[in-house]
Amino acid sequence: MTGLDTNILARYYIEDKVDAEAVKQHEAARVLIEAGQPLMVCKTVLLEFEWVMRGYYCFEKKNERRKGDRCIY
Repeated sequence: MTGLDTNILARYYIEDKVDAEAVKQHEAARVLIEAGQPLMVCKTVLLEFEWVMRGYYCFEKKNERRKGDRCIY
């Protein structure tokens, strides 16, 4: 089972098409997450992910809840 960290989750949900390296990282995260393999996300990673998305990317809390729910199921 592969464990995901905050960086992988953020790269999966954020598409920064201006930065070439970010585009590569988004694609790598997408391939990993959508591969159909069992993945694990620790509670602390979900908490940090929510903090990064609201604090740095200014996402609303209700949108983060949906992403968090998707990560859990």
